[in-house]
Amino acid sequence: MLLADIFQHIRKENPLCIDNDLAQIIECITYINPHPQNNEKTEIIHEFPLSFKNEPSPLLTFCVLTKNEERCIQRCIQSIYNHADEIIVIDTGSTDNTLEVIRSEFEGIRIYNKEWTNDFSDIRNYALNLATYTWVFFLDADEYMKPESLDTLKDTLKLAEMIEDQCYCLSPSILDLNGNRYTNTQRILNKKFDFYYTGRVHEEPKSHRFNKVFDIGLSLTIFHDGYEQNIYLNKRKAERNMNMIKLMLNEEPNNLKWNYYHARALLRYQQAPEEYEAEQELLRVSVTVNKYTSRSLILLGQLYCKRADIMNLKKIIALIKESNTFVPQVDLMYLEMALNLMLVLTRMNTIRNEAEKLIGGINNSLIHSRNKHLKNIAGLYSFHMADFNKITDFLTSNENSLNEIPIIHEEIASSLNLLDRMKHKLSQIY
Repeated sequence: MLLADIFQHIRKENPLCIDNDLAQIIECITYINPHPQNNEKTEIIHEFPLSFKNEPSPLLTFCVLTKNEERCIQRCIQSIYNHADEIIVIDTGSTDNTLEVIRSEFEGIRIYNKEWTNDFSDIRNYALNLATYTWVFFLDADEYMKPESLDTLKDTLKLAEMIEDQCYCLSPSILDLNGNRYTNTQRILNKKFDFYYTGRVHEEPKSHRFNKVFDIGLSLTIFHDGYEQNIYLNKRKAERNMNMIKLMLNEEPNNLKWNYYHARALLRYQQAPEEYEAEQELLRVSVTVNKYTSRSLILLGQLYCKRADIMNLKKIIALIKESNTFVPQVDLMYLEMALNLMLVLTRMNTIRNEAEKLIGGINNSLIHSRNKHLKNIAGLYSFHMADFNKITDFLTSNENSLNEIPIIHEEIASSLNLLDRMKHKLSQIY
């Protein structure tokens, strides 16, 4: 079975001649990246459904990585316990009751202790070597799954085993507490491809036998709460990750991956020196086409939005449109809308400042001899710009009355009513 055939099916082009049960399993595949190319005109093998059904279900090892996770280890293992042929726990030095919870709550769990060496790839490679079965599913202790979602996993693995022309990983998505969903997780591996992990942090699998590793997305969700703010701060994950990124910068100085991740980590500090350093690293990554070009361009765009740096934001949007790298349309639209908003506010500020010079000038108006109409519209500009000090200057003088220009009075009153309703809605959320 060719990977390109499955890709054609999930794109609804030239669908496979298969029965409904197998079609539903293929529908569990959400994407294949990069897109497999098949230049040969292949004929669909009608025996494929029959051979699929006759194949035995593959055996699966879950590898759980943990350190000081008594808070959540029971939840993690319970969620996979009835769907695993083997569960291996790799502990890197727990000093709490993590291991006691495992031993008291579950039978048959293989526990190994591995010294932490500031290297996640080292831990994952150690686990790969210990796994008994060919299929290996990595799960962190602060992650869990809905058990019923795993009911069709074995059939999905059986389908994947029939792909005979490419090396691949399977990627469930990860959903965190903030509603962010991450793809390209590469959590499910087949050891027949001779995989190994690289990178102390933000580690990724590579194959000793293949130059290219395809990523196959699955409609399977891993739930994660390890980056919830209190947990994240208590476990000092940011400091830990930054230290490992710096080690990788020294070990692989020409790998732009580490410039990107270093810049991303620096931007968390939100201070001028770190922001400037991050900007320079992102510019370095974005000038060449590589795996991290689009991500760097988006981070630069977000940085310039924060600074209200119109000139550089224009340059980034132009680079995105001119470059060969892929940037999601939704992200480009966000940057363009942010730019337009900044341009509008800048223009409004310029016009208001020009109006302010005229307010106290010669009274030659055909609308109001004391220029009260100009004061009112300047005040309305200030209101929409959230410049509340200027609103006071323009709209609260003794000689000024909003009631004399009802349309402005009504618009401000309507806006205040909207803000009040927004405040009520936000109080319900937070």
